[in-house]
Amino acid sequence: MAVNIFKKPGRQTKLCAEVAFTFADLLSPTDINGVTTEIVDMPEGSIVTDLQLIVETAWNSGTSDVIDIGDDNGSGVVDRYIDGADLQTKARTQEDIDADPETVVQYTAGDRLTINWVSVGADATAGAARILVEYIIADRANETQGLKVTNYGAARAP
Repeated sequence: MAVNIFKKPGRQTKLCAEVAFTFADLLSPTDINGVTTEIVDMPEGSIVTDLQLIVETAWNSGTSDVIDIGDDNGSGVVDRYIDGADLQTKARTQEDIDADPETVVQYTAGDRLTINWVSVGADATAGAARILVEYIIADRANETQGLKVTNYGAARAP
Protein backbone atom coordinates (compact mmCIF):
# COMPACT_ATOMS: atom_id res chain seq x y z
CA MET A 1 0.00 0.00 0.00
CA ALA A 2 1.46 3.33 -1.04
CA VAL A 3 1.61 6.18 1.44
CA ASN A 4 1.38 9.70 0.07
CA ILE A 5 2.89 11.44 3.08
CA PHE A 6 6.17 13.12 2.28
CA LYS A 7 8.69 14.49 4.74
CA LYS A 8 8.91 18.25 4.60
CA PRO A 9 12.06 20.08 5.62
CA GLY A 10 10.28 23.31 6.64
CA ARG A 11 10.29 24.31 10.31
CA GLN A 12 8.78 27.34 12.02
CA THR A 13 9.03 29.01 15.37
CA LYS A 14 5.90 29.73 17.38
CA LEU A 15 4.61 33.28 17.55
CA CYS A 16 3.28 34.77 20.78
CA ALA A 17 0.77 37.54 21.38
CA GLU A 18 0.74 39.08 24.85
CA VAL A 19 -2.17 41.09 26.26
CA ALA A 20 -1.62 42.72 29.66
CA PHE A 21 -4.48 44.49 31.43
CA THR A 22 -5.64 45.76 34.81
CA PHE A 23 -9.02 46.19 36.48
CA ALA A 24 -8.95 49.86 35.38
CA ASP A 25 -8.56 48.86 31.70
CA LEU A 26 -11.82 46.89 31.94
CA LEU A 27 -13.71 49.80 33.50
CA SER A 28 -12.45 52.81 31.54
CA PRO A 29 -13.16 54.54 29.21
CA THR A 30 -16.12 52.12 28.93
CA ASP A 31 -17.16 49.49 31.46
CA ILE A 32 -17.02 46.19 29.52
CA ASN A 33 -18.58 44.03 32.26
CA GLY A 34 -20.48 41.29 30.40
CA VAL A 35 -19.43 42.58 26.95
CA THR A 36 -17.42 40.39 24.57
CA THR A 37 -14.32 42.40 23.67
CA GLU A 38 -11.68 41.76 20.97
CA ILE A 39 -8.12 41.37 22.25
CA VAL A 40 -5.99 39.76 19.49
CA ASP A 41 -6.26 39.85 15.68
CA MET A 42 -5.32 36.36 14.48
CA PRO A 43 -3.38 36.06 11.21
CA GLU A 44 -4.91 34.05 8.39
CA GLY A 45 -3.97 30.38 8.73
CA SER A 46 -3.03 30.68 12.40
CA ILE A 47 -3.63 27.82 14.83
CA VAL A 48 -3.44 28.39 18.60
CA THR A 49 -1.03 25.91 20.22
CA ASP A 50 -1.06 27.27 23.78
CA LEU A 51 -3.01 29.86 25.72
CA GLN A 52 -2.38 31.01 29.29
CA LEU A 53 -4.11 33.45 31.62
CA ILE A 54 -1.84 34.70 34.38
CA VAL A 55 -3.51 36.61 37.23
CA GLU A 56 -0.64 38.63 38.71
CA THR A 57 -2.72 40.68 41.18
CA ALA A 58 -6.05 39.28 42.36
CA TRP A 59 -9.19 41.31 41.60
CA ASN A 60 -11.07 42.54 44.66
CA SER A 61 -14.59 43.23 43.39
CA GLY A 62 -17.44 42.97 45.86
CA THR A 63 -18.50 39.39 45.04
CA SER A 64 -16.80 37.78 42.02
CA ASP A 65 -14.78 38.32 38.84
CA VAL A 66 -14.57 35.67 36.11
CA ILE A 67 -13.30 35.77 32.54
CA ASP A 68 -13.88 33.71 29.40
CA ILE A 69 -11.40 33.65 26.51
CA GLY A 70 -12.66 32.62 23.08
CA ASP A 71 -13.03 33.90 19.54
CA ASP A 72 -15.33 35.48 16.97
CA ASN A 73 -14.58 33.25 13.99
CA GLY A 74 -18.10 33.14 12.56
CA SER A 75 -19.33 30.39 14.87
CA GLY A 76 -17.49 32.25 17.66
CA VAL A 77 -17.27 30.40 20.93
CA VAL A 78 -16.83 32.98 23.68
CA ASP A 79 -15.23 30.41 26.02
CA ARG A 80 -13.39 28.21 23.49
CA TYR A 81 -10.09 28.39 25.40
CA ILE A 82 -10.91 29.41 28.99
CA ASP A 83 -14.32 29.23 30.64
CA GLY A 84 -15.02 31.16 33.83
CA ALA A 85 -11.48 31.60 35.16
CA ASP A 86 -11.46 33.23 38.59
CA LEU A 87 -9.73 36.61 38.58
CA GLN A 88 -9.96 36.90 42.37
CA THR A 89 -7.21 34.31 42.81
CA LYS A 90 -3.59 34.89 41.83
CA ALA A 91 -2.93 31.94 39.51
CA ARG A 92 -1.94 30.66 36.08
CA THR A 93 -4.63 28.97 33.96
CA GLN A 94 -3.43 27.08 30.91
CA GLU A 95 -5.70 25.62 28.24
CA ASP A 96 -4.86 22.04 27.27
CA ILE A 97 -5.27 22.44 23.51
CA ASP A 98 -4.60 18.74 22.77
CA ALA A 99 -7.28 17.49 25.16
CA ASP A 100 -10.18 19.29 23.48
CA PRO A 101 -10.54 19.05 19.68
CA GLU A 102 -12.94 22.06 19.74
CA THR A 103 -9.98 24.27 20.63
CA VAL A 104 -8.12 23.38 17.43
CA VAL A 105 -9.18 26.05 14.94
CA GLN A 106 -7.41 27.36 11.85
CA TYR A 107 -8.32 31.03 11.71
CA THR A 108 -9.11 33.00 8.58
CA ALA A 109 -8.55 36.68 7.82
CA GLY A 110 -10.42 38.95 10.21
CA ASP A 111 -10.80 36.44 13.07
CA ARG A 112 -10.07 37.67 16.58
CA LEU A 113 -9.63 36.29 20.06
CA THR A 114 -11.99 37.77 22.64
CA ILE A 115 -12.54 38.08 26.36
CA ASN A 116 -15.79 38.28 28.24
CA TRP A 117 -15.38 39.56 31.82
CA VAL A 118 -18.19 39.32 34.33
CA SER A 119 -17.95 41.14 37.65
CA VAL A 120 -20.51 41.00 40.45
CA GLY A 121 -20.62 43.44 43.35
CA ALA A 122 -18.72 46.66 43.90
CA ASP A 123 -16.12 47.60 41.27
CA ALA A 124 -12.59 46.30 41.79
CA THR A 125 -9.87 48.63 43.01
CA ALA A 126 -7.05 46.15 42.32
CA GLY A 127 -6.29 43.50 39.74
CA ALA A 128 -3.78 42.79 36.97
CA ALA A 129 -3.44 39.93 34.50
CA ARG A 130 -1.90 38.94 31.19
CA ILE A 131 -2.91 36.56 28.45
CA LEU A 132 -0.26 34.73 26.42
CA VAL A 133 -1.34 33.22 23.10
CA GLU A 134 1.12 30.98 21.25
CA TYR A 135 0.32 30.03 17.68
CA ILE A 136 1.73 28.78 14.40
CA ILE A 137 0.72 29.69 10.87
CA ALA A 138 -0.14 26.78 8.58
CA ASP A 139 2.19 26.11 5.64
CA ARG A 140 4.83 28.54 6.89
CA ALA A 141 8.52 27.81 7.37
CA ASN A 142 11.27 29.94 8.89
CA GLU A 143 14.06 27.49 8.14
CA THR A 144 14.75 24.02 6.78
CA GLN A 145 16.10 20.96 8.47
CA GLY A 146 17.32 17.54 7.57
CA LEU A 147 16.24 16.70 4.03
CA LYS A 148 18.12 17.12 0.81
CA VAL A 149 16.25 19.40 -1.58
CA THR A 150 16.64 16.83 -4.36
CA ASN A 151 14.57 14.33 -2.31
CA TYR A 152 11.87 16.74 -1.30
CA GLY A 153 8.53 15.94 -2.88
CA ALA A 154 9.92 13.22 -5.11
CA ALA A 155 7.33 10.68 -6.23
CA ARG A 156 7.64 7.28 -4.62
CA ALA A 157 6.96 3.98 -6.32
CA PRO A 158 4.10 1.98 -4.75
